[in-house]
Amino acid sequence: NGFTQIINNRVTVLVDSCEYPENIDLKRAQDALDRAEEQLRQQQSLQEYYVSKASLARAMARMKAAKKHDV
Repeated sequence: NGFTQIINNRVTVLVDSCEYPENIDLKRAQDALDRAEEQLRQQQSLQEYYVSKASLARAMARMKAAKKHDV
């Protein structure tokens, strides 16, 4: 999640976290993706479900960014 502002050809991006694609460890990202998928298969509270969905989305985004960088 974040916010982007563009004024006079200047871009400002505010985010909770950020990392360069070349710094992403694909094995670690895949492990996080597997854990998030497993958590979603478990019975859990609504809050835990949303946390698991966010973890899954973050892991998928990291995998996508890392794979694009490798190409």
